[in-house]
Amino acid sequence: MLMHNPRALHPLPTGWFGAPLEERLEEGQIVSRFAEPFLPFMSMTMNFPGDTPTHVVQKVVDNLIAKLRAVMRTERAFLPEKRLAILQSP
Repeated sequence: MLMHNPRALHPLPTGWFGAPLEERLEEGQIVSRFAEPFLPFMSMTMNFPGDTPTHVVQKVVDNLIAKLRAVMRTERAFLPEKRLAILQSP
C-alpha cells in the first residue's frame, strides 16, 4: 500500500512504485485505487507430505473454507462485495 503525500513538492504519478493499492487525498477525501480488480488481504500456504491421501487434503481445505465463511458472515459489512465472491459459493 502506498499513501501519496498531498504536500509533496514533486508528487509521484499513480503506479510509479507498482503498489497494489495507492491512496491519495483529493478534495479532503481519501481516494483508494487498486492496481487490480481483486486485491487479496490474506494468503495461506499449507504443506502436506507427498503421500497424503486426496480425501484428507480435501477435508482440511473444506474445514478451512467453512471457518472463513463463518468469519466473513460476521465481518461482511467491512469488505467490498467483489472480495466476498469466492467465499459466497455453496
